[in-house]
Amino acid sequence: MASTGRYISPRDLGVLIADLRLAPTIFQDRLLEFLEQQRIVLPVARVRWPIPLVIEAREGVPSVPPTDEEREQSTDLSEALRLWHRFDADSDLPHPFDRDDKPGRDLICMDVACGPFEPWESFRTNIRSEGDQPLYVPDAVDTYYHDWQVLLVADALDMGTRVIFDTRRPDLMKLALHDIRDLPADVAWQQVSFQGPRGLAQGLQWARYIDASARVESIRDRKFNAIARAYGSASFTLTGADQDDLNATHKRAADGALAAIGASPTELRAFLTYLCEHGMNGPGAVAKRSRPNTGARSRWPRAW
Repeated sequence: MASTGRYISPRDLGVLIADLRLAPTIFQDRLLEFLEQQRIVLPVARVRWPIPLVIEAREGVPSVPPTDEEREQSTDLSEALRLWHRFDADSDLPHPFDRDDKPGRDLICMDVACGPFEPWESFRTNIRSEGDQPLYVPDAVDTYYHDWQVLLVADALDMGTRVIFDTRRPDLMKLALHDIRDLPADVAWQQVSFQGPRGLAQGLQWARYIDASARVESIRDRKFNAIARAYGSASFTLTGADQDDLNATHKRAADGALAAIGASPTELRAFLTYLCEHGMNGPGAVAKRSRPNTGARSRWPRAW
């Protein structure tokens, strides 16, 4: 099961993509890299750890030692991430990337679109000394998405042109695998999708609201888990006091999120209408392929 925390890895997003039956496997790094390159769906954060520290962590000796500032910022960010992921962390504790005073600020990019695209292969770091056989590791760069961005991926996968031809014919398959344009016009049917672009545009329009509600849901989940620990491993029913505590935390988080995005009642109703319509009627990728209990959309209206 994929992580559904505030910030998840490309691999975890790949698990969500597969869980929604948008792709047959969880290995979707090449797809996500393509979507970033085309500025269709972009990561929400990227951390670049100092290369000298990456080499030291792999028991290597960097040619240029890390500075005190690099070491301090890396330590601060690592510790903040560790604390946020602790099982007993305060449910109201903001994720380090959501804080105004971000620890390790110089290591974090929260606007990936502001810079030119970089192939993901360039993120690899050689941890061997000069003259030794190179050994590359991906440790220097961490890429993050929000779990709700799987909805944007679903819409992106509905864009473009669908080509239908008889894949039982080896001669046509050979042509298609070489270059889809080699297929003769009289054996292929092309259908342009307008659903995907519309869905993606709407998703991007409401992205700020979706993220705010997902943040509220994250706080609620963390609070529920904190309460549940007191009951042990046995099945339980929340006491009245615990239910009131959970509801109060939920309401406090929702009120804070509403204030942060400045949503009017009219805008909020429009957002909830979008969620309901988009979940029941589209996009086709989610409506047709998602499992009944995935809940990729249905869990978010509860946040408000």
